[in-house]
Amino acid sequence: MRKPVIAGNWKMYKSLGEAVDTALALKPLVANANHCDVVIAPVFTAIKTVADRLEGSNIKVASQDCSTEVEEGAHTGEVTASMLKDVGARYVIVGHSERRHIFGETDAECGPGKTCKSGLCEAGKAPADRASGR
Repeated sequence: MRKPVIAGNWKMYKSLGEAVDTALALKPLVANANHCDVVIAPVFTAIKTVADRLEGSNIKVASQDCSTEVEEGAHTGEVTASMLKDVGARYVIVGHSERRHIFGETDAECGPGKTCKSGLCEAGKAPADRASGR
């Protein structure tokens, strides 16, 4: 059985310094939270730094979105799930209601390689692994 996830999406708030300060302030407050995965989703520009500062803690970092493209290529402004995983993101929020409302995204367009329709998906995880609970 999967562990429950408690996640905080920071949306488009917090500078890099504020994101690090907030993450470090959260760290001792959830240090004993073993019953769930604790996940925070800072802005793109803070993912690497926040992930580095939280290394060894029980807080995992998420990206707030990712490209539907699986392979890198000529997609200005896009970021793949594997690129996000490389900088420390362990989860990706896909299919968020705001993106659906503002940008008109649909189930057919959402998700890393369209492997996860909506919600919090593990960055760079293969669909077969996700389906099997691995």
